[in-house]
Amino acid sequence: MKKLFLLTALFVAAAFPSCSKHDGVETPDWPEPQPLAIAFAEGNELFFGVDETKTVHYTITGGSDNTVVKVEMQNPDDAYTVETTPASATEGTITITAKMPSTDNCVIVTVSDGSQTLTAEIAVSTNPRPQGITITVDTPGTLAELLADYDKSSITELTVIGNLNSLDIRCLNSNLRNLAILDMEHVNWEELPQNTFYGNKSLTFVKLPLTLKTIGNRAFSNCSGLTSVTIPDSVTEICYCAFSGCRSLTSVTIGNSVKYIENYAFDGCSGLTSVTIGNSVTFIDSEAFRGCSSLTRVYCKAIVPPIIVNNTFDKVSATATLYVPTGCKAAYAAATEWSKFKTIEETQF
Repeated sequence: MKKLFLLTALFVAAAFPSCSKHDGVETPDWPEPQPLAIAFAEGNELFFGVDETKTVHYTITGGSDNTVVKVEMQNPDDAYTVETTPASATEGTITITAKMPSTDNCVIVTVSDGSQTLTAEIAVSTNPRPQGITITVDTPGTLAELLADYDKSSITELTVIGNLNSLDIRCLNSNLRNLAILDMEHVNWEELPQNTFYGNKSLTFVKLPLTLKTIGNRAFSNCSGLTSVTIPDSVTEICYCAFSGCRSLTSVTIGNSVKYIENYAFDGCSGLTSVTIGNSVTFIDSEAFRGCSSLTRVYCKAIVPPIIVNNTFDKVSATATLYVPTGCKAAYAAATEWSKFKTIEETQF
């Protein structure tokens, strides 16, 4: 009987945490909850061909048996479908199908266990460019000469490598009337001049030089067909009206080196549904996002709220959700003008 009592006592002791005394009151020493986190075995950047399906395996740490995973496209359209299949509270799969991946997009993955919530992203896009014609320009000003033997009206996709000047830009904007996809990622250029592609109606997809620092005034203004643009992390300034009137632009990611976004930079981008602002932005000028009537998500990675004015997000803050870094909600809610966002949520970038 004594042995049975001893075994029972040991079982009870193992089943309950030890206690400590605070002011004479015993309280249990509960373990600290482990922070919620999610990892993707296939990475968080995927490239697709038409009608291609890929499966992403995820693993969750922290949380509890009540952990729930939800997925949605950042910009809902007919190009991608996405669904999740949990295997347990700690792992599962996300299936992504690209029907017609003409634009870049993101899968938004939300994980919650009732007490903790985090948001992660899986970037999805078409298979990496280039396609079509590739031209290497060794001597600035010679692009037109290098394209002399081509039927310029038939060029819809072009990759340019090397050194350009204003003559070459004029060739791109004026001579190639049907150019839709332009890859300048490996062009040596630090400043895109003002009016570079102003009013271009054919461009839909642009990759900017990795060396670029400044996007000049009205550089892409009124490019009404532009749906996707990659702004490299080298860029520090987006100037006046740089993308104003780009009404087909659906999402923009502003790199972590951008410090200043000038007024009217994205004015009139009525198709824009989400914008991600890098962690180095310190000032966003007046009416930078005026007329962005479809904007529902604003992701701002800056720990310290950037300075904005009373009409930076004119008519946007009342309806869009502002996502800020974990632990920064109070700072944004107290900051001048940012406080006008009716919904502010923390997320793990």
